[in-house]
Amino acid sequence: VNDIEKTYDNIQSYSADIENRLDGDRFDVDQEWQLSVQKPDKYKRVVVKINDQVQEPPAVEICNGAKLYSSDGGITEPYNCENLVKQTFDVIEKLNLFTSTSYNSVAEIDGGDAKVTISLVGDKSKTEIWVDMSSYMIKRIRYNTPQASGSATKRTEVYKDIQLNQNFEEDVFTIPTN
Repeated sequence: VNDIEKTYDNIQSYSADIENRLDGDRFDVDQEWQLSVQKPDKYKRVVVKINDQVQEPPAVEICNGAKLYSSDGGITEPYNCENLVKQTFDVIEKLNLFTSTSYNSVAEIDGGDAKVTISLVGDKSKTEIWVDMSSYMIKRIRYNTPQASGSATKRTEVYKDIQLNQNFEEDVFTIPTN
């Protein structure tokens, strides 16, 4: 956990292609998006596919400083883009729960990756995190959350083509004016 945290602390910019699957009793949603983040306050997410349907044009969110742009809703300001960037790395906060006495935690090797399972004592929700042992980068996360109806929702995120500390072009985080 300390090695993973140290790796993520040293990241100033991050990009990845993400496959997001949401499974529930009443719905299933598959999404693919491209994520670009630069500390402290630049964030861009481009949804390119939903349920095997290419999004034309893609749905875009850009946060830059104190403005959030959404292709669905326009510009919202003021907006705390720094918090949005921090949320991108919130899995590190979950890993910090690994040593908490309020959580049951198990670490094991799964196919060459470290798999960390964290669950709140007395609760049926759990988070599973797969980490590449050579780079300490998170490759996959699965959230299992019980619902009030007794059913469960599972969300799985798979991270591909991860790029760290790259120099983004200036226009990557530019908010459209029209």
